Amino acid sequence: MLLLDDVLSELDPYRQTQLIETFQSKVQTFITATGIEGLNADKLKGASLYHVHDGKVEL
Repeated sequence: MLLLDDVLSELDPYRQTQLIETFQSKVQTFITATGIEGLNADKLKGASLYHVHDGKVEL
């Protein structure tokens, strides 16, 4: 299991894609982020997105 806490906000789009491709389909990964705007959504196909708002988890 790989846990990444808000790491994507520190990377440019190219490096975000490279990081995602490195672990995609290889290891269960949890990524926290304050938003996914600007993220290449094609790279997240098959991923489950959970939104947490006011302490409540939504799919």
